[in-house]
Amino acid sequence: TRYIGDWSSDVCSSDLVPVTSLDRINVETERVIQGCQIVDGKMMLMKSMLQKLNCNVLLGRSYGDPHISTFDKSNYSFQTAGEFTLLNLNNGYLEVQCRQKPQNENFSFNTAVAIRLAGDKIGLYESDGPSGDVELRINGTSYIVGSTSFPLPHGGCVRFSEGKYIVSAPTGEVITLEIKNWRGGFGFINVNVKVFACDRSNVKGLLGNANGDTDDDFVTTSRRPTTNYSAMFGNSLVAKLSAQAERQYLTYLANEFADQWRVTNENSLFEYAPGRNTLSYTDRTFPDRKSTRLNSSHRCISYA
Repeated sequence: TRYIGDWSSDVCSSDLVPVTSLDRINVETERVIQGCQIVDGKMMLMKSMLQKLNCNVLLGRSYGDPHISTFDKSNYSFQTAGEFTLLNLNNGYLEVQCRQKPQNENFSFNTAVAIRLAGDKIGLYESDGPSGDVELRINGTSYIVGSTSFPLPHGGCVRFSEGKYIVSAPTGEVITLEIKNWRGGFGFINVNVKVFACDRSNVKGLLGNANGDTDDDFVTTSRRPTTNYSAMFGNSLVAKLSAQAERQYLTYLANEFADQWRVTNENSLFEYAPGRNTLSYTDRTFPDRKSTRLNSSHRCISYA
């Protein structure tokens, strides 16, 4: 186990604010941009940052048991078991995968998150990590995290602030991971991802494609669902009238749609205990009952 404080004393900013003046960029001296050390590809990084000066920020989330809010502001329940791709940006420059593990017969939660950023791998395990304990791993090594940031070898950095693990890309994207505890005693991870709207043509995953269209966030390669029930998320009147149709829609999300984004042994970013792999966490029969907003407990929803 390594201590991040042994590596660097710089402060890694969690704000997704592009560089606003050229005098903050000094390629020769490898200055810190947004608290993240520039190491390789300096000219490419500078160009990317400048291109994002006028880009809007888009937020995607996976939280609670789990609910997902896409970059296009669609909202849906994703009660499944296994490992999935939340985000793949720019052909894997930034990739975020989540592990959803059942905690009872109907609800699952994020218990691990794995990230690839410009060639570096970061993993946060609330449980089921290589050591079997709560663990942050960077490029195969376990770290104990403090408020001091760790500059990643290929750019960007990781830090811990106000109970949250913050992974900042050298190009400005930010992934925030927060471990929370449910009343049953188990922990889970809420995931927030911030990207730029100017990258919308290179975004895919459970968090959507960021193209501004709420309807096509749920399209698979084979078909588009006939109805978009994300619009009724939180609308109890509409949900009462369409409970059966909503369950059918949730079944589609948990099966056909989920399989499109399931992690395989070939593309998994997770590290596993001996004898385990992504199939160890895959259960296509889960859950037995699809829970809508109406039959979910209020506390289970709001606690997220």
